[in-house]
Amino acid sequence: MQHQRGSNLQNKPYHWLIVIIISLVILNIFLLCIIFEPIIDFLFVNPEIHDGLSYYTSEEYKEYDDAQVFDDFVESLNLNSDLLPVYFYHIDNSKHNTVLYGKTSDMYAIDFKAEKTTYDETKSRLLEGSTYIEKFHDYKIYSVNREFADSNSRFLAFCEETGTVRCILILDRRTNDKSIKNFMNGETTLRFN
Repeated sequence: MQHQRGSNLQNKPYHWLIVIIISLVILNIFLLCIIFEPIIDFLFVNPEIHDGLSYYTSEEYKEYDDAQVFDDFVESLNLNSDLLPVYFYHIDNSKHNTVLYGKTSDMYAIDFKAEKTTYDETKSRLLEGSTYIEKFHDYKIYSVNREFADSNSRFLAFCEETGTVRCILILDRRTNDKSIKNFMNGETTLRFN
């Protein structure tokens, strides 16, 4: 009997060592997910950016995630056929998605131009269902009040100087607290000139 009791006492330090090792592994996983993964993503992982009208005219963008949501948004605006697409932008932030923080917002944008009368008529009609948000560079940005999912934000931006109508779709937007201007500056490379 004493022999067994002695061997149990000799194994106890190993039990504590196993508990300490498991605790350290769990702590490291936690720190990796909470602290290091977002920092590493921010510093070393670049989003996939598609910047240029050729992505739109060749319809290559239809292969991107949620392209149908973007198409549905643009079609819901019933834009005049005289408005010609002149610029396209898409940013895919899926490489920044994390288990803990969830999905990072992706964005689509398309610019249309037309002659002054068509631009004015289109702007007037589109503003009826929109709410002014803020000015960014030469663009006035409006939120589109339509019945869509809450996590997808739709905006229209108008530039009087160039006669540009810009349709912006931000997918999986985490919060509406962040201004659209701060989002554009901090999370995209969308051109506003």
